[in-house]
Amino acid sequence: MANFSFRPLFAALSVPNVLLVIGCLLQENKVALLSSQYALLTPVAEALVSLMFPFRWQGLYIPIIPYAMLDILDSPVPFLLGLHRRYLEEVLPSRRPRGVVYVDLDTDSVHLGYDEETNSPRLTPSLPEKDVRK
Repeated sequence: MANFSFRPLFAALSVPNVLLVIGCLLQENKVALLSSQYALLTPVAEALVSLMFPFRWQGLYIPIIPYAMLDILDSPVPFLLGLHRRYLEEVLPSRRPRGVVYVDLDTDSVHLGYDEETNSPRLTPSLPEKDVRK
């Protein structure tokens, strides 16, 4: 149904990590995609939104944000956005906003971070086991 390739998504992330990110999006978490290649951010974001079908992403959606607009990470609404990977290198984990899931496309890793309300490490979202095995 999509008019583009899903190859960038599955080239950057393993299947378990794709499922993990989809689970976070379905729970309307704040998700930040990070990559050193700006050209990778939009195709991956579009593929993730497409995989949510029949649901639609209703939160803030900015496939590439300028580095000067990092204040958006403190937004109280769910978002899916892309930014340069240098953010992970320049901002210490203790200084990053709570409640944001960081998806590093360059290293195929997902940093779930901490829950905003309880300030405890975020648990992995659970999806129906039968569907995950497919």
